[in-house]
Amino acid sequence: MAARVLAVLAFVLGLAAAWGLGGGAGRRIFDSRCATCHGAGGRGAPGMARLFGVPPQNMDLSSAGVQKMTDEDLARTISEGRGPMPPFKGVLGPEQMREVIAHIRSLAAPRKPGRAK
Repeated sequence: MAARVLAVLAFVLGLAAAWGLGGGAGRRIFDSRCATCHGAGGRGAPGMARLFGVPPQNMDLSSAGVQKMTDEDLARTISEGRGPMPPFKGVLGPEQMREVIAHIRSLAAPRKPGRAK
């Protein structure tokens, strides 16, 4: 019985990781450093947008505008900051930066079936 429970648990955790639900280092960094303003799902925190006086869509990391940025552009924005966003240069190392960018990529808004790319 215990072996069966462990097998099911391993299967569920594997699915969660495959679907980007398991977290990982990028998500942990995002949750501790970015989610306050960008929201846990990366779609922006409306209260923070009001506080900073920016449109909520400007804080949406799943948006097409953010997702079309190159990794280098994202790294530059994260390193140097933008508007009310503080710079993270010297706070995040190169590997942490790659992990956060990978997490941002995982936030891409899902495409609707039947839509052209």
